[in-house]
Amino acid sequence: MNFTIIETKKIDNLVVMQIYLNQKKSFDHISGRTATQKKHLEIKEITESGSVNEIIVINKSKYFVFLMDSDILVGAKQNRVVNTSILLAPFSKTELPVSCIERDRWHHTSEKFHFSDNIIPDKIRVKKALAVNKNLEEENLFMANQHEVWSEVTMESKKHSIYSDTNDLDEILRIKKKNIDSQLKNIKPNKNANGVIVFINKKITSADFFGSKLIYAEYFKKIVMNGFADREQINKSEFKNLNSEKLVSKANKLFAKIKEIEYKKYKGVGVGTELRGETKKYSITQLKHKSSLIHLSILRKTSSGNS
Repeated sequence: MNFTIIETKKIDNLVVMQIYLNQKKSFDHISGRTATQKKHLEIKEITESGSVNEIIVINKSKYFVFLMDSDILVGAKQNRVVNTSILLAPFSKTELPVSCIERDRWHHTSEKFHFSDNIIPDKIRVKKALAVNKNLEEENLFMANQHEVWSEVTMESKKHSIYSDTNDLDEILRIKKKNIDSQLKNIKPNKNANGVIVFINKKITSADFFGSKLIYAEYFKKIVMNGFADREQINKSEFKNLNSEKLVSKANKLFAKIKEIEYKKYKGVGVGTELRGETKKYSITQLKHKSSLIHLSILRKTSSGNS
C-alpha cells in the first residue's frame, strides 16, 4: 500500500494525520446516511417482535451502500451498533448483525432506524471487533459479545459521569460531544485525503481508510471526536514535544505490518470479502469488493507499548 501524508495537526496530546492511500482501482458507492436521507435505504426490526442482534436493511436503490462497523442506528425498539463494515448490493435485502447499545428500552420509538451523528468509542469498537473475530473463527458468525458491549456502555457512562435513563450510549455520546465540539472547529477533512491516523501520546490508537473521499469526509469528524474525547485519560506529559519524523516512522511501520500479517478471509455480510487479522497490538479489518478497498480499520488492542 502506497500512501502520502497530506496534513498533520496537533491538539494537546492528540495528533491527527490525514493520508491519501493510493488505490489501483476505485469502486462507486455511497454511505448509509446519504442513502437514508435520499430514502434509498430502509432499516427496521427483523420482525414485529424483534431480535436484539439482528435487524433488516433494504436497499431500494441502484447504488452500492456502505455501512461502517461503528455506525449507531437510532430508533425502532432499541438503539444498535453495526458489528462490521458492510457493502450492500443494489436492490437488496440484508440481515444486519448488530449489538444493542441501549440496554433498558425494548419498545418502538419509531418504525425505522436512522443514523446517529455519533459512532461508538474506540474502546468499545475494538472489543467488539475482537469478539467478532473469535465468533467468525468458531461459528462463522459476525456476532459480538453483547454482555461485554453493555458493560462497556456502563463504564463509558461512569467514566464521564453522564447517565441515561435507558442506558443509551448514543445519549451519553451526544452530551459528551457538546462539551468538546467547539475545541475541534479547526480540524476538518482534507479534500485530498481518504484516511486518518489518530495518535495519542505518540501511540497510534486508531486508523481508518476509505475507498471514497466523500465517505471519508463524512466520517472524519466522528473518528477524530472519539480520539479527542478519550485523550484526557492518558498522561499528557508524555507528549510535550511533537516529533514529526517519529510519527511518520510509526505510520510507515504500521503499513508494513498490514502487509506482513496473515489474514483470514470471510464472505462479507453484504457483498465483497472481509480480511481479518491481528498483531500483538492491533486488530485489522479490510473490506474489499472487486479488488477495490472499501474500508480498512486498524484499532489498538492495548495501551501498552510505544508504536
